[in-house]
Amino acid sequence: MNIFGFKKKISQESLKLLEEALYKSDVGVETTQKIMKALQEKMSCSSSLSFEEVKTIFYEIALPKLIALEKKAITSSHPSVIFLVGVNGVGKTTTLAKLAFLFNQEHKKVLCIAADTFRAAAQEQLDQWVQKLNIELFLGKMGMDPSALLFDGMVQAKAKGIDIILCDTAGRLQTKKPLMDELKKMKRTVQKVLPEIAPEIWMVIDATTGHNVLSQCQEFHETLGLTGLIITKLDSSARGGMVLTLADTISVPIVYLGIGEKSKDLIPFQAKVFLDMLFEKANAEKYPQE
Repeated sequence: MNIFGFKKKISQESLKLLEEALYKSDVGVETTQKIMKALQEKMSCSSSLSFEEVKTIFYEIALPKLIALEKKAITSSHPSVIFLVGVNGVGKTTTLAKLAFLFNQEHKKVLCIAADTFRAAAQEQLDQWVQKLNIELFLGKMGMDPSALLFDGMVQAKAKGIDIILCDTAGRLQTKKPLMDELKKMKRTVQKVLPEIAPEIWMVIDATTGHNVLSQCQEFHETLGLTGLIITKLDSSARGGMVLTLADTISVPIVYLGIGEKSKDLIPFQAKVFLDMLFEKANAEKYPQE
């Protein structure tokens, strides 16, 4: 039984299976317990519940949690500075290119800074993306101190009147203190060049990771003060319930969702539409583009 796709009626006997399905879909313990309690109360005067009744209860409990995670807008400072951080393999570089495409479509002057100076493939990948999208890229030498590269890139962006600076960073485990300290140093570098700017720190997380993402988010948040989350690979994962787990444990807004590999497949997070997607298994074309 899959909570995000079942069509059969739920009887008293199948409630346990539904509870297991909620956990397997990475819906958090707190949310699952609230849903099960509400279902039990509803079934006290009925032998079974329809799909729509279960869905209604799920929405009543989950929707307020997710609405609280909607981020209305990025900082209005000029320029806006956005860091993408996270562990290895979550799709930071690709996501940065998609953000550049999105902001470019809004007629913003965008500069991408390739501050992952440890992985040549990351710079090559970003270079290919921005060339295709006709967006400016600031590159440095491999092995260069990321903060030094960032400083030079920020100075150039300031001189050119850039609207939005997007900074790619190397993937790192949250348990590696020297690497986390490096991110703090990069954040301070922004203040040196643009002392009036409070940068956005957006963590990119992989939807297929499940509950493991919780400790990652908490550590990054404690170290950097995250201002947003971007959840990738929702097109390949049936475990989108982990978003509800995040809602139960960390108060960081969700900014965008990655739902595919194309440049347009990065969409603003909307709580109601996200839940619709989970239940209906909607494809990317059904998701509204704004």
